[in-house]
Amino acid sequence: HRALKWFLVSAAMTQSATTSFSSIAITYMTDQLRFGPEENALSILLLLVFAVPGAKIAQVLTRWISPTQSLKCCLLLWMVTTASASFLLRGKGQELVAYGFAVVWGLCMGWVYPTEKALYCSIIPSGQDAELMGVYIFACQIFSWLPPFVFSLMNETGFSMRAGLFSLNGYFFISFIVLQTRVGDYGDAVLYAESFSRSRHKTDQEYLPQVEKPSVVESEDDYAVIT
Repeated sequence: HRALKWFLVSAAMTQSATTSFSSIAITYMTDQLRFGPEENALSILLLLVFAVPGAKIAQVLTRWISPTQSLKCCLLLWMVTTASASFLLRGKGQELVAYGFAVVWGLCMGWVYPTEKALYCSIIPSGQDAELMGVYIFACQIFSWLPPFVFSLMNETGFSMRAGLFSLNGYFFISFIVLQTRVGDYGDAVLYAESFSRSRHKTDQEYLPQVEKPSVVESEDDYAVIT
């Protein structure tokens, strides 16, 4: 249905940025902030550790508002954080500032994945879970090559790496706009999925072959004879 189709477009954009985020961020910090292996390792550690409370934020906000609204809040936070990092992280000596951004990025990382999957699983029709999860995985991977390619192309053509980092916001912005304008109301999407599942189940029942049940009679010897 419409919400499902446009959600997959949104997921393709979001996942293309999130899956390539770590490699782009490490490249940026190594080149611009002169981070060594220790500093990069600490940044990644903070990213992973704070993904745990990020998942808790996802749980609370998904129940409080809705998965759609929660996901949009996450995308907004990610865009604001990435834009701020591209302007504020300029050179060596900003380790503490970079670690602060790593904390917020970690929250976003832990927030986006469970929220996106919860939203998708709640709007797919019952009985089509396996095939549609395969479509979701495909959508998440289809553009994973694009952000690193654009980042490398911008760097090779003379653009600042700060602009390359900022370019990640383009994918989050497209995802946000699709969620805002095309996916529609979350409740309507859930109701459509439920009605589609009921109608499909009813159609399947109509086309099932009618199997005659064997009749059972009792013989004079008091045991059942199946005819």
